Amino acid sequence: MCSQVETIEHCPRVLKVWDHFSRPLSRLSDSRFSVSVSSVFFPLSDSQSSSALSFSCYLVATCVYYIWLARNLTTLRNSVLSPQKIIDLIVKDVSLHIRCSSFDKILNFWSLRNVLCSVNDDDNVTFFP
Repeated sequence: MCSQVETIEHCPRVLKVWDHFSRPLSRLSDSRFSVSVSSVFFPLSDSQSSSALSFSCYLVATCVYYIWLARNLTTLRNSVLSPQKIIDLIVKDVSLHIRCSSFDKILNFWSLRNVLCSVNDDDNVTFFP
């Protein structure tokens, strides 16, 4: 969309998406998430548990997919998605995966560290924005 060399960090729309998801990604890794080639394409860390690592890899991959989709819509169809629209698509995708999961998976994976959802004492699932 612009004449700059394409990088992970230069697009304001993409930076707003990463900024939105940096909070949950930071909570999963117990350290500050900052967007970079290594954090996006190689999000592995020895400091994370295997569940937190799987969860953060899933979330990063979902963000990358929708950012790629938005880029292609802009490049190939001249259709620009706002940062909020990209965020909404990611949240909707993740929410759908959570809602289609077994209760055990929600309890033991999706509600990990209460990043995207939590399960209360009545076994009700609460989603976070």
